Amino acid sequence: MPNPNCFISPDSPPVTPPAGKTPFHTPILGRKYTPAAEECSLLLANAPEAGGETAELHPPFPLQALPEFMRRMAEAGAMASNSPVTLTAPLVLAAHSLALGAGVELSCGGVLRCRGNLHLLGIGESGTGKSEAARIIFAPLYELQRERLEAWDSKGRSEQKARIVMLKNREKEVQNDPLALASVIQAREMAELKASDGGRPLLFASNVTREALASALAMGPGQAFAVLNPDARGLLGVIAGKYSSGKSSDEDIYLAGFSGDAMSSLRVGSGFVHLHSPCLTTCMLIQPDAFDSLRKKAIFAESGWLQRNLVFDSHAEFDPLPAIPPVLPYDIATAWKEHIRDLVEMVRDARETTLIEPTMLASSMMLERANAVRARIKSGELRDMASFACRWAEQANRIALNLHAARYPDPREAALCYVSDTTIEKAWTIAGWFAQEQVRLLSSMREEKRHARCERLLTILSRQGPSKLLPRWKLIKIGFTEEELLLLARLYPSRLLAGELPNGPAGGRPLKWIRAL
Repeated sequence: MPNPNCFISPDSPPVTPPAGKTPFHTPILGRKYTPAAEECSLLLANAPEAGGETAELHPPFPLQALPEFMRRMAEAGAMASNSPVTLTAPLVLAAHSLALGAGVELSCGGVLRCRGNLHLLGIGESGTGKSEAARIIFAPLYELQRERLEAWDSKGRSEQKARIVMLKNREKEVQNDPLALASVIQAREMAELKASDGGRPLLFASNVTREALASALAMGPGQAFAVLNPDARGLLGVIAGKYSSGKSSDEDIYLAGFSGDAMSSLRVGSGFVHLHSPCLTTCMLIQPDAFDSLRKKAIFAESGWLQRNLVFDSHAEFDPLPAIPPVLPYDIATAWKEHIRDLVEMVRDARETTLIEPTMLASSMMLERANAVRARIKSGELRDMASFACRWAEQANRIALNLHAARYPDPREAALCYVSDTTIEKAWTIAGWFAQEQVRLLSSMREEKRHARCERLLTILSRQGPSKLLPRWKLIKIGFTEEELLLLARLYPSRLLAGELPNGPAGGRPLKWIRAL
């Protein structure tokens, strides 16, 4: 039973806005200003409207929305790796997401739930410090995995081999009991899997095939696993089907791992694997040319894989190296390490998943903001990137679960407390930054889609004869929408014109039309 008093203490005290700043609407997410997140929201003041112009192409990451120890780690990691916080802050979120695993879920209304696993896709030039930053931020995870593998090599494998011998002897004893025999055989097969290389106690991998990933998810606590790769060009080739027979690709397991959808795999050699609720966290960093190639491939752009990723540009430059190399402060590194290890051991490795409820105000805020985005999609403003925008609310909820867990020194305490409206506010501020990055990075893709739709419309109109008015309802019947037609007429005023005829002498409804120019 959640403790209703846990959320009375605010995430952080309200901040005072800089002089001369006034309330505004968050450009991407359409949310009104609220005092609790004013400073975070001010960071987004110059963010681009969807498809519009911007005075600031590279808005800073809203560090004020992160808990203090995460913010300090992002800043210290950026200084130690000579890279910007627009790279290290998303990596901090990725590491925290991995450490949560499937140990907690957030109630999103009714039967809807979401977990804290995130998929992040960062972009940065080669040589700008991506690997160095990842090495610093992911250090606690690297160390913990190394310790577990060493313990497994020295003791765990031999224990499983001894268990296999014991179970084989047990099989002989229960030959006449079919039910007992089936149970023993199942236990022996699981012990054999744990004794094999596939049974290593892994938290993450950097390069993995579909079959190996399915096995790793099946073996993980709560079927949780992660893929961390600071140079993922080769991994994207694997996902695209480099090692698959025929023309099949491997993105389906990434889609299921994000959403927690059940899937089964039965293949010669790898056997049968069933995932009832996989929980996959990913963090991949690639070069700009790799992203440009990726977004043009239907495997990534049309399957839903790219839509599930929080895409961001690291904005890392070839800055000069300092004369005295900075070091990571001991207190910051220790606090970060202890929190990540506690999360892994107390939450990720837990045998049961804990459901965390939001307060009534937080729940209302989650619903209101999700509907605000959907309204912008329906109005046509975000229609051409609806498959991306419709996930902004879900991403914000996942970020909120991470921020909530980070509030408490003891992760077990977070499971007993409601998620506050302040946490939801901060989560949407961070989600807003990722949404802006997504809109900006995918702007060329949006233009290509809009241009293709315009050309299709012009082809249809040309069949009607020059300058002939075509009722818009006829186009709506063949796949266009009223909002899309008006948007295309506004975007291409030299090629399209939309209007409305008043009622005629016989009455009737006005005729809404569109024609080519």
